[in-house]
Amino acid sequence: MSDAEHHEVLAIEGDSLAIVSDVHGNSVALRAVIDDMTDIGVNAMLSLGDVAATGPSPRESLRALMKLKTPSVMGNTDERILRPEPSKFNSKRGPEIPAIDSWCASQLDGDDSSYVSSFKPLIRLQFGGKDILCYHGSPRSNTEVIDVTTAEDVIHDCFAARREQLFAGGHTHVQMLRRYGSSQIINPGSVGLPYDIGSDGTHYRPVRAEYAIVEMNGAAASVRFRRVPYDLDELARTVESSGMPHSEWWMSKWKRK
Repeated sequence: MSDAEHHEVLAIEGDSLAIVSDVHGNSVALRAVIDDMTDIGVNAMLSLGDVAATGPSPRESLRALMKLKTPSVMGNTDERILRPEPSKFNSKRGPEIPAIDSWCASQLDGDDSSYVSSFKPLIRLQFGGKDILCYHGSPRSNTEVIDVTTAEDVIHDCFAARREQLFAGGHTHVQMLRRYGSSQIINPGSVGLPYDIGSDGTHYRPVRAEYAIVEMNGAAASVRFRRVPYDLDELARTVESSGMPHSEWWMSKWKRK
């Protein structure tokens, strides 16, 4: 399939844009982001995918973005819950995530699935005189990892033929700003399942919702990373009432500080 066939081109008006990624069915964290956007006067949003899977509120998360008419790229877990074939739910990490994602898929109705079906592999934004390319993992694949350790030759292969001034992707659940030539590569982090590493080297989920704001000031573009706290007890109540399988295992990964 050609690059042009992958693209949706959108024009965004205004001087600030929120970029969110990896909500993963955490509507409590998503509400915190939307409230934060409202407080600081940002009224346009774009999603980098992985909206509904692996969390207690798949429907609520999708519908919050639908209400705001938020366009989204297609994440790897969006594909998985849209077409819930057993082979797509295999996990080397254990049975919990496949079971949760299968449950998430079962929660969606026709409108929810239609919205996920509208997600595109790539979205090209025209915003404030700048071109922004949005994807989930990389422009080549929604499962490819781009982070601070990605080799320069891999970065070159991904972006050398492109002319956008800003590249925005998610998938890693870690905020990142990296320069490539005169362009910037950003990852807004994860709204619903951010990752951090403790002093003992183990991974945990901090109680914060991560996203990024792109702002235009004349010809200059700037990026602000946001980390919004929210109530872990509210999340626990949402999980408890959801019926999500492996809920105790899921909540055990969170750390207050």
